[in-house]
Amino acid sequence: MKKVFVFLLAIAISQTVIADEISDAISAALESYNAGETSAAIEKLDFAANKLKQIKSESITKLLPDPMESWSIVENNSDSHMASAFGGMVMAGKDYIKGQSKVSIIVITDSPMVQSTAMMFANPMMVKLSGDKVIDINGKKAILHYMQGNGKISILLDEKILISVDGSNVKQEDLEKYAAGVNFEELLKLQQGL
Repeated sequence: MKKVFVFLLAIAISQTVIADEISDAISAALESYNAGETSAAIEKLDFAANKLKQIKSESITKLLPDPMESWSIVENNSDSHMASAFGGMVMAGKDYIKGQSKVSIIVITDSPMVQSTAMMFANPMMVKLSGDKVIDINGKKAILHYMQGNGKISILLDEKILISVDGSNVKQEDLEKYAAGVNFEELLKLQQGL
């Protein structure tokens, strides 16, 4: 019990430190702006924006499913898609393994790439021509590409959030279960700032 309390306290302190970093950066940016130092103001605002994106990315990661039975999450994998923020885009993900099978879930928000993907979802003919098919995942339209144990499910939420579930050496039903395990409702709330 004591270990759990210490762990939770450490998380709370780290979030407070990050929040203070953001407030400090915004205040420093305002001071720089008022002093006519626009480059310094931009740099400090960029720092604050990147910290906010990091918080959003970490929140998204928490909405991804736990590993299914006999699967595990790849920890500290330098090749993984853990919480990241690049430019205007926020990306978060988890990698899961079971023997030779691997599934990666990646969520991308705040990216022009998401809007360009919306065209594919809006045109079923494009989906058919590419050899893919439209399926339903928890009431949401999804595009499935699956061939010989390798596949991908793409889900577009509110034309703002792209969820990609990629798998290798995996059953189609496992891909679909992982896709269904993503908390769509909470992702939409997070994106809308609720």
